[in-house]
Amino acid sequence: MTAVKRSATHHPATRTTDLLGEAWTTLIIAELFDGPYCVDDLAGALPMVSRSSLGHRMRRLHAAGLVEATTDRHGRFHYRLTDAGRDLKPVLTELARWGSRWLPPPRAGELDPQVLLTDLCRAIGSPHDPAAIHIRFSDLPGPRQWWVVLGASRARPQRQPPGGLPVLVELECTLTALAGVWLGHSRCLDELRARTLRFTGSRAAVRQVVGWLGARSAVSGETPRIVR
Repeated sequence: MTAVKRSATHHPATRTTDLLGEAWTTLIIAELFDGPYCVDDLAGALPMVSRSSLGHRMRRLHAAGLVEATTDRHGRFHYRLTDAGRDLKPVLTELARWGSRWLPPPRAGELDPQVLLTDLCRAIGSPHDPAAIHIRFSDLPGPRQWWVVLGASRARPQRQPPGGLPVLVELECTLTALAGVWLGHSRCLDELRARTLRFTGSRAAVRQVVGWLGARSAVSGETPRIVR
């Protein structure tokens, strides 16, 4: 493995956080757990990350020995995690577990609907019958309406209505309520009672969406410390 950016200390934990602490780096690694991906695939899965930032992070991860690149017959680069990169999966899982338990819920100004829905789409997985989930955020100045598109490939969020697809579930909510349930800081039932989450759809479809929302808490296996 090649040398990483020089750190102020030899401590392995500090050197690791120096590498992973840059914005978007852990999200990129999380995407590559399902890889390999070409840059266009990664950019499509992480539309909130600029191309220049994505390129910089990929070069740094490649230099650190966490990512390897291959080219296809069209000359496009495809990236996959090395053994060292894949070994980060339990590390990131434990970081998420610790954060859910001990950190206070993010404030409204710290939330981004696109980042949140992209994270949720990882739990939804694939394949699914073509359909969409229509989400209306009642506490955003705009854009308030989003769609999560389901299909043969992994689910993806978008701002434009997916023409011709049936709507599986309508969800009206606040961004903070949806983030709270997804991150395990609040219960779906409590948000329903507070009317900060409202589902419209068949019982089976709503139950499926609620199950996806609870996927992160189920993986963490921890009851978060709720800070009010």
